Amino acid sequence: MIDLGKIPTFTGNLETLETHAASLKTTASSIRGTGRDVHNAFQELDPVYDAPEQDELLNSTVPVRDKADEFAKKLESVSGALTTFASSARPLVSKMKQLRVHAEKFVVANEPPGRSRAHTTRQGTPRPGWKRSPSRSTICIA
Repeated sequence: MIDLGKIPTFTGNLETLETHAASLKTTASSIRGTGRDVHNAFQELDPVYDAPEQDELLNSTVPVRDKADEFAKKLESVSGALTTFASSARPLVSKMKQLRVHAEKFVVANEPPGRSRAHTTRQGTPRPGWKRSPSRSTICIA
């Protein structure tokens, strides 16, 4: 017989996951922009700063810009993976819910004569006032 308690249940929240994935993408854009802005602002020293190390100084923020861009790409990749997961999981979660309903109907329809599942919840757990017998998988009144 089917043990309804062993059917997996998705406990996540796909809408929240998608919200957080979108937030990561927005954050990535902000990080990229900040790195670029730091570099561009530093380049404004060029007309007023004259020294032998000028090129070295002005290029010192190139790594900031480049690393911000690299990190932003990684965040965008994570965001995309989470969004893809949510899109792929949604129909599977729906299908699992349908299979659970079908399994519940099957179990009820195939109960032995005289045995009722009225003592259990949809998840197959004992209802209040009922408990499982310690030596068997049957339900007895508490």
